[in-house]
Amino acid sequence: MKMKNNKLKVYKNNQEICETGNFMIVEGMIVRHTSDQLINIIKEGEILFDDAEFLCPIFHYKAKGNVVLLEIGDTFILQSYEMLKKEAEQAVMKKIENKIKIMSLSAEERIKDFFIQVGEEIGIKEDSSCTIPAIFTQEEIAKYTFVTREYLNVILKRFCKVGLLEATRQKWIILFWEKWTEKEMVKNN
Repeated sequence: MKMKNNKLKVYKNNQEICETGNFMIVEGMIVRHTSDQLINIIKEGEILFDDAEFLCPIFHYKAKGNVVLLEIGDTFILQSYEMLKKEAEQAVMKKIENKIKIMSLSAEERIKDFFIQVGEEIGIKEDSSCTIPAIFTQEEIAKYTFVTREYLNVILKRFCKVGLLEATRQKWIILFWEKWTEKEMVKNN
């Protein structure tokens, strides 16, 4: 697909993104990760800042679904740019700090934390549940939670059996969302 505007960049599902510059996500989601840790999900309407000066070699970016990026440069409303970039850097540092804390948790707690993070970032909350699109493979979830795929399946089946989670090919439904996040709040305080 040819684009007349060279400021638009298009990526397919699971394609690595290796761009420098600042971009607004026009469509889709991007996963920011290290080699073995999910850092965060950047979604439509959010800005992906150039990490060249900020831990650049550590982060990798992967398209989840079809992704369209619009290059915005670093001159758009300069004061807003600097403020937004600083806020984004602080948010990423907080995510990294949280990931370090999570490493000491049990495998089951790490898996719960993964679903809580994804639910908070891209989930649709309604009634007492949170629905998240199944954008991660089991292999990716296992990698990000430091468990084997087999053990992940055991835990996920247990979550489904006790009524904490429902799974389909297209989505995960976290049941009793408040209980999941309540426990998370207690754990972090």
